[in-house]
Amino acid sequence: MSKSKLPARYQNYDVGYGKPPKENQFKKGKSGNPNGRPRGSKNKPKSVTDDRLKAMILEEAYREIPINDETGTMTMPIVQAGLRSMTVKAAKGDYRSLKLMTELVDQAEAEKARQRQFGIAEAMEYLVQADREVQRRERNGQSVADIIPHPEDMFIDADAGTVTVIGPMTYIDRKRMIKLIELREDFVALIVEDERRLKRTRDPNKRAVIEKHLKALEKSIKRIDDHLQGWRPKD
Repeated sequence: MSKSKLPARYQNYDVGYGKPPKENQFKKGKSGNPNGRPRGSKNKPKSVTDDRLKAMILEEAYREIPINDETGTMTMPIVQAGLRSMTVKAAKGDYRSLKLMTELVDQAEAEKARQRQFGIAEAMEYLVQADREVQRRERNGQSVADIIPHPEDMFIDADAGTVTVIGPMTYIDRKRMIKLIELREDFVALIVEDERRLKRTRDPNKRAVIEKHLKALEKSIKRIDDHLQGWRPKD
């Protein structure tokens, strides 16, 4: 556009690309964005809402890659490798890595403590209700065998923040554990029989077979005992 066709107020001023009319220009000393960018908006990632994208992110985060350390080559998820790299930098005194690592540990410990406390609260509530039910049934001469988990099988360590159940957690567990007890009794009976045979047998080869069978039975009983941890059905 030629100057002759411009309004009179623009006749002595070049208007074009990069040169807007003076009244539309930013005033000197006054910001064009007075509110400024929100705090923390720098490099802030956008919220991930697409399920497919979430799945891809998780798949990539947990994709295993080879890394080299002091013991040689090993594989681990990318996210773990990143954490390890950050931990190494923190150990070497890198302030930013140390600060980020400390924040991550604090968050993980806080979440762990929250879940642990919630578990204890649930266990305590169940324990009180189950104990009342046991007392009610005993007063009425009823069986308490089907209360699962049974309050006598629950152990709460408030200091460590742990809840341990020595016994079945479901009716299926109870049936399975009772079967193991019956199987253990059968194994014990077989051991008694093998020991009698061993006393009567003089042939070295036959004795070796019996002794091998005895060891297998004893090993099986130990595995059952390790699983049962002293649990027995309640009356």
